[in-house]
Amino acid sequence: MPPLPASIAGVANADVLARLDAVMAPAVAALLAHGARVNVNATDAAGATALHAAAAAGLPRVCGALLAGGADPSATEPVF
Repeated sequence: MPPLPASIAGVANADVLARLDAVMAPAVAALLAHGARVNVNATDAAGATALHAAAAAGLPRVCGALLAGGADPSATEPVF
């Protein structure tokens, strides 16, 4: 993972995650709503989806945007 920008480097993790969630969720929602050609249920080499990663990272708004965009809440994989 790349280092955090200086503007948030000294902020507690919960604050950082809340800020990332607040910024990323509208972006994800807009991309999906405007026809971004992505498979929200695509998996990585370990079998994780974007929804798994967002949930594991503690990004509830991003999870909501992915679910609204068709992410499968019942998808399973061995890591998360």
